[in-house]
Amino acid sequence: MENSTRADVVRAAATAYGLTDPTDLATVASAYDIATRWTAPYLVAAVDHLLQQLTSRTSDDVRFLFVTTDDTVPWIVGRLAPDFARRHARWVHWPPTPTGWRHLRAQHPATLVTDDPANLPAARPLLSPTAPGSRLVQRLHGPAVDPTAVTKAARTSARAALASVVRAAVDAGPAAGRTAVHAAATDLDRQLTGDLPDPLLSAWLNR
Repeated sequence: MENSTRADVVRAAATAYGLTDPTDLATVASAYDIATRWTAPYLVAAVDHLLQQLTSRTSDDVRFLFVTTDDTVPWIVGRLAPDFARRHARWVHWPPTPTGWRHLRAQHPATLVTDDPANLPAARPLLSPTAPGSRLVQRLHGPAVDPTAVTKAARTSARAALASVVRAAVDAGPAAGRTAVHAAATDLDRQLTGDLPDPLLSAWLNR
């Protein structure tokens, strides 16, 4: 879906999970819209913020271990900072195999980072647990807790939106791309702490 339109993404996600009910299709479409406007930029901004902190600590022998539930965060890191990803990042899928975990831990990573702090509380969480937008970002892009067909289709749609947001940020260049995603992240936190959030957000939060 590299250059797919919104309609293409929603249709493909719904078809993949056998959804035909108009209400379900609307949910998948709204997931794409929410991700495009807020949650995907929020996640990219979180990764960008983390990268700024970690790169200041890099040296030839420093490695950072990312323990993630899927390939979303590794993919974002690879697009935003390919040299960092190649030279300093190591990845393990959660839950890891015993052999894989021992091998990666033996490399003495400087920092453990995870997108699933509930299962790995000793690691640094990618998203701040106190930030208002984190819960919604986790719902669309984090570990799945409600693996229904509608949820899977919505997350597929959100993943496609995330890919578009990352491409736009990379194409815009470091300064402009960073400004755009951080502005959207700030807006999501503001929306979720205000009295009158955007109707699209309200509808999603009340599902």
